Amino acid sequence: MSELNDFNQTLHLWSEAAMHTSMQAFRQYNRTSGLSFSQVTTLFRIYHHGPASVNDLAEHLGVTKAAVSQLLDKLVADDLILRLEDARDRRSKQILLTDKGRDSVRASMQARHAWIDELADALTPQDKAAIQPALERLIACFRKICDNDLVNHIQKEINT
Repeated sequence: MSELNDFNQTLHLWSEAAMHTSMQAFRQYNRTSGLSFSQVTTLFRIYHHGPASVNDLAEHLGVTKAAVSQLLDKLVADDLILRLEDARDRRSKQILLTDKGRDSVRASMQARHAWIDELADALTPQDKAAIQPALERLIACFRKICDNDLVNHIQKEINT
């Protein structure tokens, strides 16, 4: 039991350090981009899941449709998203990313991942060879417990 506990503690430590470092870079990117956390979260939601309605985004963010509409105004003004009439329901709008919006999400991901490249550079080739199979196994296990489509999408984005 203590071995499992030691493993869980190590995994928790790794996860917290990685998340803290990534979120610190994410917050710094948000400050320099002039976008709020909710605006960047909205861009990521559309990036990973495709076009969304105001209702979808309100539910995702846990805010009112009026709050989302106000949040979207700045994203439209900054040419990060488009509001298009939904062909199925003309009263509804579909929110899509522009090329500039996709570039903004990718820049945010690069900022969040820069520390990973630094960490990889600090590892020896032997360390990398030993660690990679374990990371691949973790990813395989992760696919079992989370949204596999999201993992596939992230993997595709990282590979392009």
